[in-house]
Amino acid sequence: MLIGTFILLKILKYIGLYLLACIALPFLFWLWMAVSLYLTPAPRKPKITFAEFPIRLEYEINGERVVIEDTLQCMYDGTEGRGSMQGIHHKWKWKLVSGNKRVTILKLDDYREICYPLGDIAYYMGYGWSEPNFYGVDLIDWKKGSRSTIFVDELLMNYHIKIIKWDKIKPLLQQPTV
Repeated sequence: MLIGTFILLKILKYIGLYLLACIALPFLFWLWMAVSLYLTPAPRKPKITFAEFPIRLEYEINGERVVIEDTLQCMYDGTEGRGSMQGIHHKWKWKLVSGNKRVTILKLDDYREICYPLGDIAYYMGYGWSEPNFYGVDLIDWKKGSRSTIFVDELLMNYHIKIIKWDKIKPLLQQPTV
């Protein structure tokens, strides 16, 4: 009986250590991540903090040719990300010179519209990784709060919109920071 109790206590000890390790190791990992993010210095201010990019989209809707031209202004807006687990990175803001909030191709109703996808502003300024979507347009549904991609062939088939020319915006080659 004494030997059985001893074995049972040993088993419970190992189970307790296992459970403690299962709880402590993930906690220590996230604690290490948070501390290292907090101690990471913010990136330096970039040399180029403002740029303008021309936008030109030419399309045909129900046989009528439409050209949209505007200018995208990108501005440096400091850094962000401390405590977000994304790392500290440059923050950018943008606006269209025309004053519009988006490049709308077709307003379907009060809640849905088809828009030209601007993509990641950091990409244009030479800091982003993801190139903007140039194989379709955005369908924004404000009522549902959703955004989806309509591919060019679906755009022609379902909405009778044919993209004729869409000038791809080339990103800046950002110089080393100041």
